[in-house]
Amino acid sequence: MPDAGPFDSARGTGLAQGGPRTPDAPEISLLVVNYNTRDLLLQCIESIHRHPPSRLWELIVVDDRSIDGSPEAVRERFPRARLIVQPRNLGYACANNAGLRAARGRYVVLLNSDLELRGNTFDVLSGFMDATPRAGAAGTTLANPDGTPQLSCRSLPDLPVTLLHTLGVHKIWKGCPSIRNYYQVDRDYARLDEVEMASLACCMFRREAIDTVGLLDERYFLYVGDTDWVFRIRKEGWRIYYVPGPPVVHYGGESASLGGLFLILDFHRGMFRYYHKHLQDRYPSWIYPLVALGVGMRMLLYAARNLLGLSNRVCASDYKRVNR
Repeated sequence: MPDAGPFDSARGTGLAQGGPRTPDAPEISLLVVNYNTRDLLLQCIESIHRHPPSRLWELIVVDDRSIDGSPEAVRERFPRARLIVQPRNLGYACANNAGLRAARGRYVVLLNSDLELRGNTFDVLSGFMDATPRAGAAGTTLANPDGTPQLSCRSLPDLPVTLLHTLGVHKIWKGCPSIRNYYQVDRDYARLDEVEMASLACCMFRREAIDTVGLLDERYFLYVGDTDWVFRIRKEGWRIYYVPGPPVVHYGGESASLGGLFLILDFHRGMFRYYHKHLQDRYPSWIYPLVALGVGMRMLLYAARNLLGLSNRVCASDYKRVNR
């Protein structure tokens, strides 16, 4: 394989070969990206050490130029972790790519910094991946801090779902079948199943699949880049699975609040980029300007709400818990 190279902004990909695979290389690379979540990050790493993989593993922490003392705390408390400090806040995709380039494991687990492991999650996932050669990635069971189940997978967005969100239908008609299917509200989370997208808050990837597809598209800063990556993985013929296991507590899983104009712009720009890359060829050409207009109007609405001090929710705030 070629050596790991720079990101190709024209293609939205990058060469993904990780660190050298020597005889003593770890089987599993755990990759945590952090930005100003010091206490949650330390709690996450402590839980990893309480429930580590049974195979040889490594921990890579990528800090996106935090100003809350996160890097110093990791160096002091967990000196064996490989710490990568970004030169500036470059965003979710770029930070994960830095870790993916450094990872040496046959399997790479992407982990949010706001997770707490409470069982042998890594052994469950790696055992499944061993037994399922065409599995490109496998996510697992997430839970809210109070122990209630959290939505752990969803469908990939299509034009109808995008339009329904743009019109705000998901806020006034919570029983909308398309929205409920998108968030997989009615899924049985006790059942192993192939899915379109598992939550990347805790998700194991096969190195071979990463090498085939390339890195995350760094033109996405925070939002939608994970969806784009999973779309590309599936397009190359790899399968995505939801694998039930010991619940992983996800403290940030309720919903994402757009707290600033930059993030509002980033989210809607990501929506439009995803449509432009993956969906526009499925529909007549006259649909494209309507989508651009709809996304633009939604962005202006969210910006106005932000300036008025009103909350903007961009995720499944109405569907954050699995109703049983």
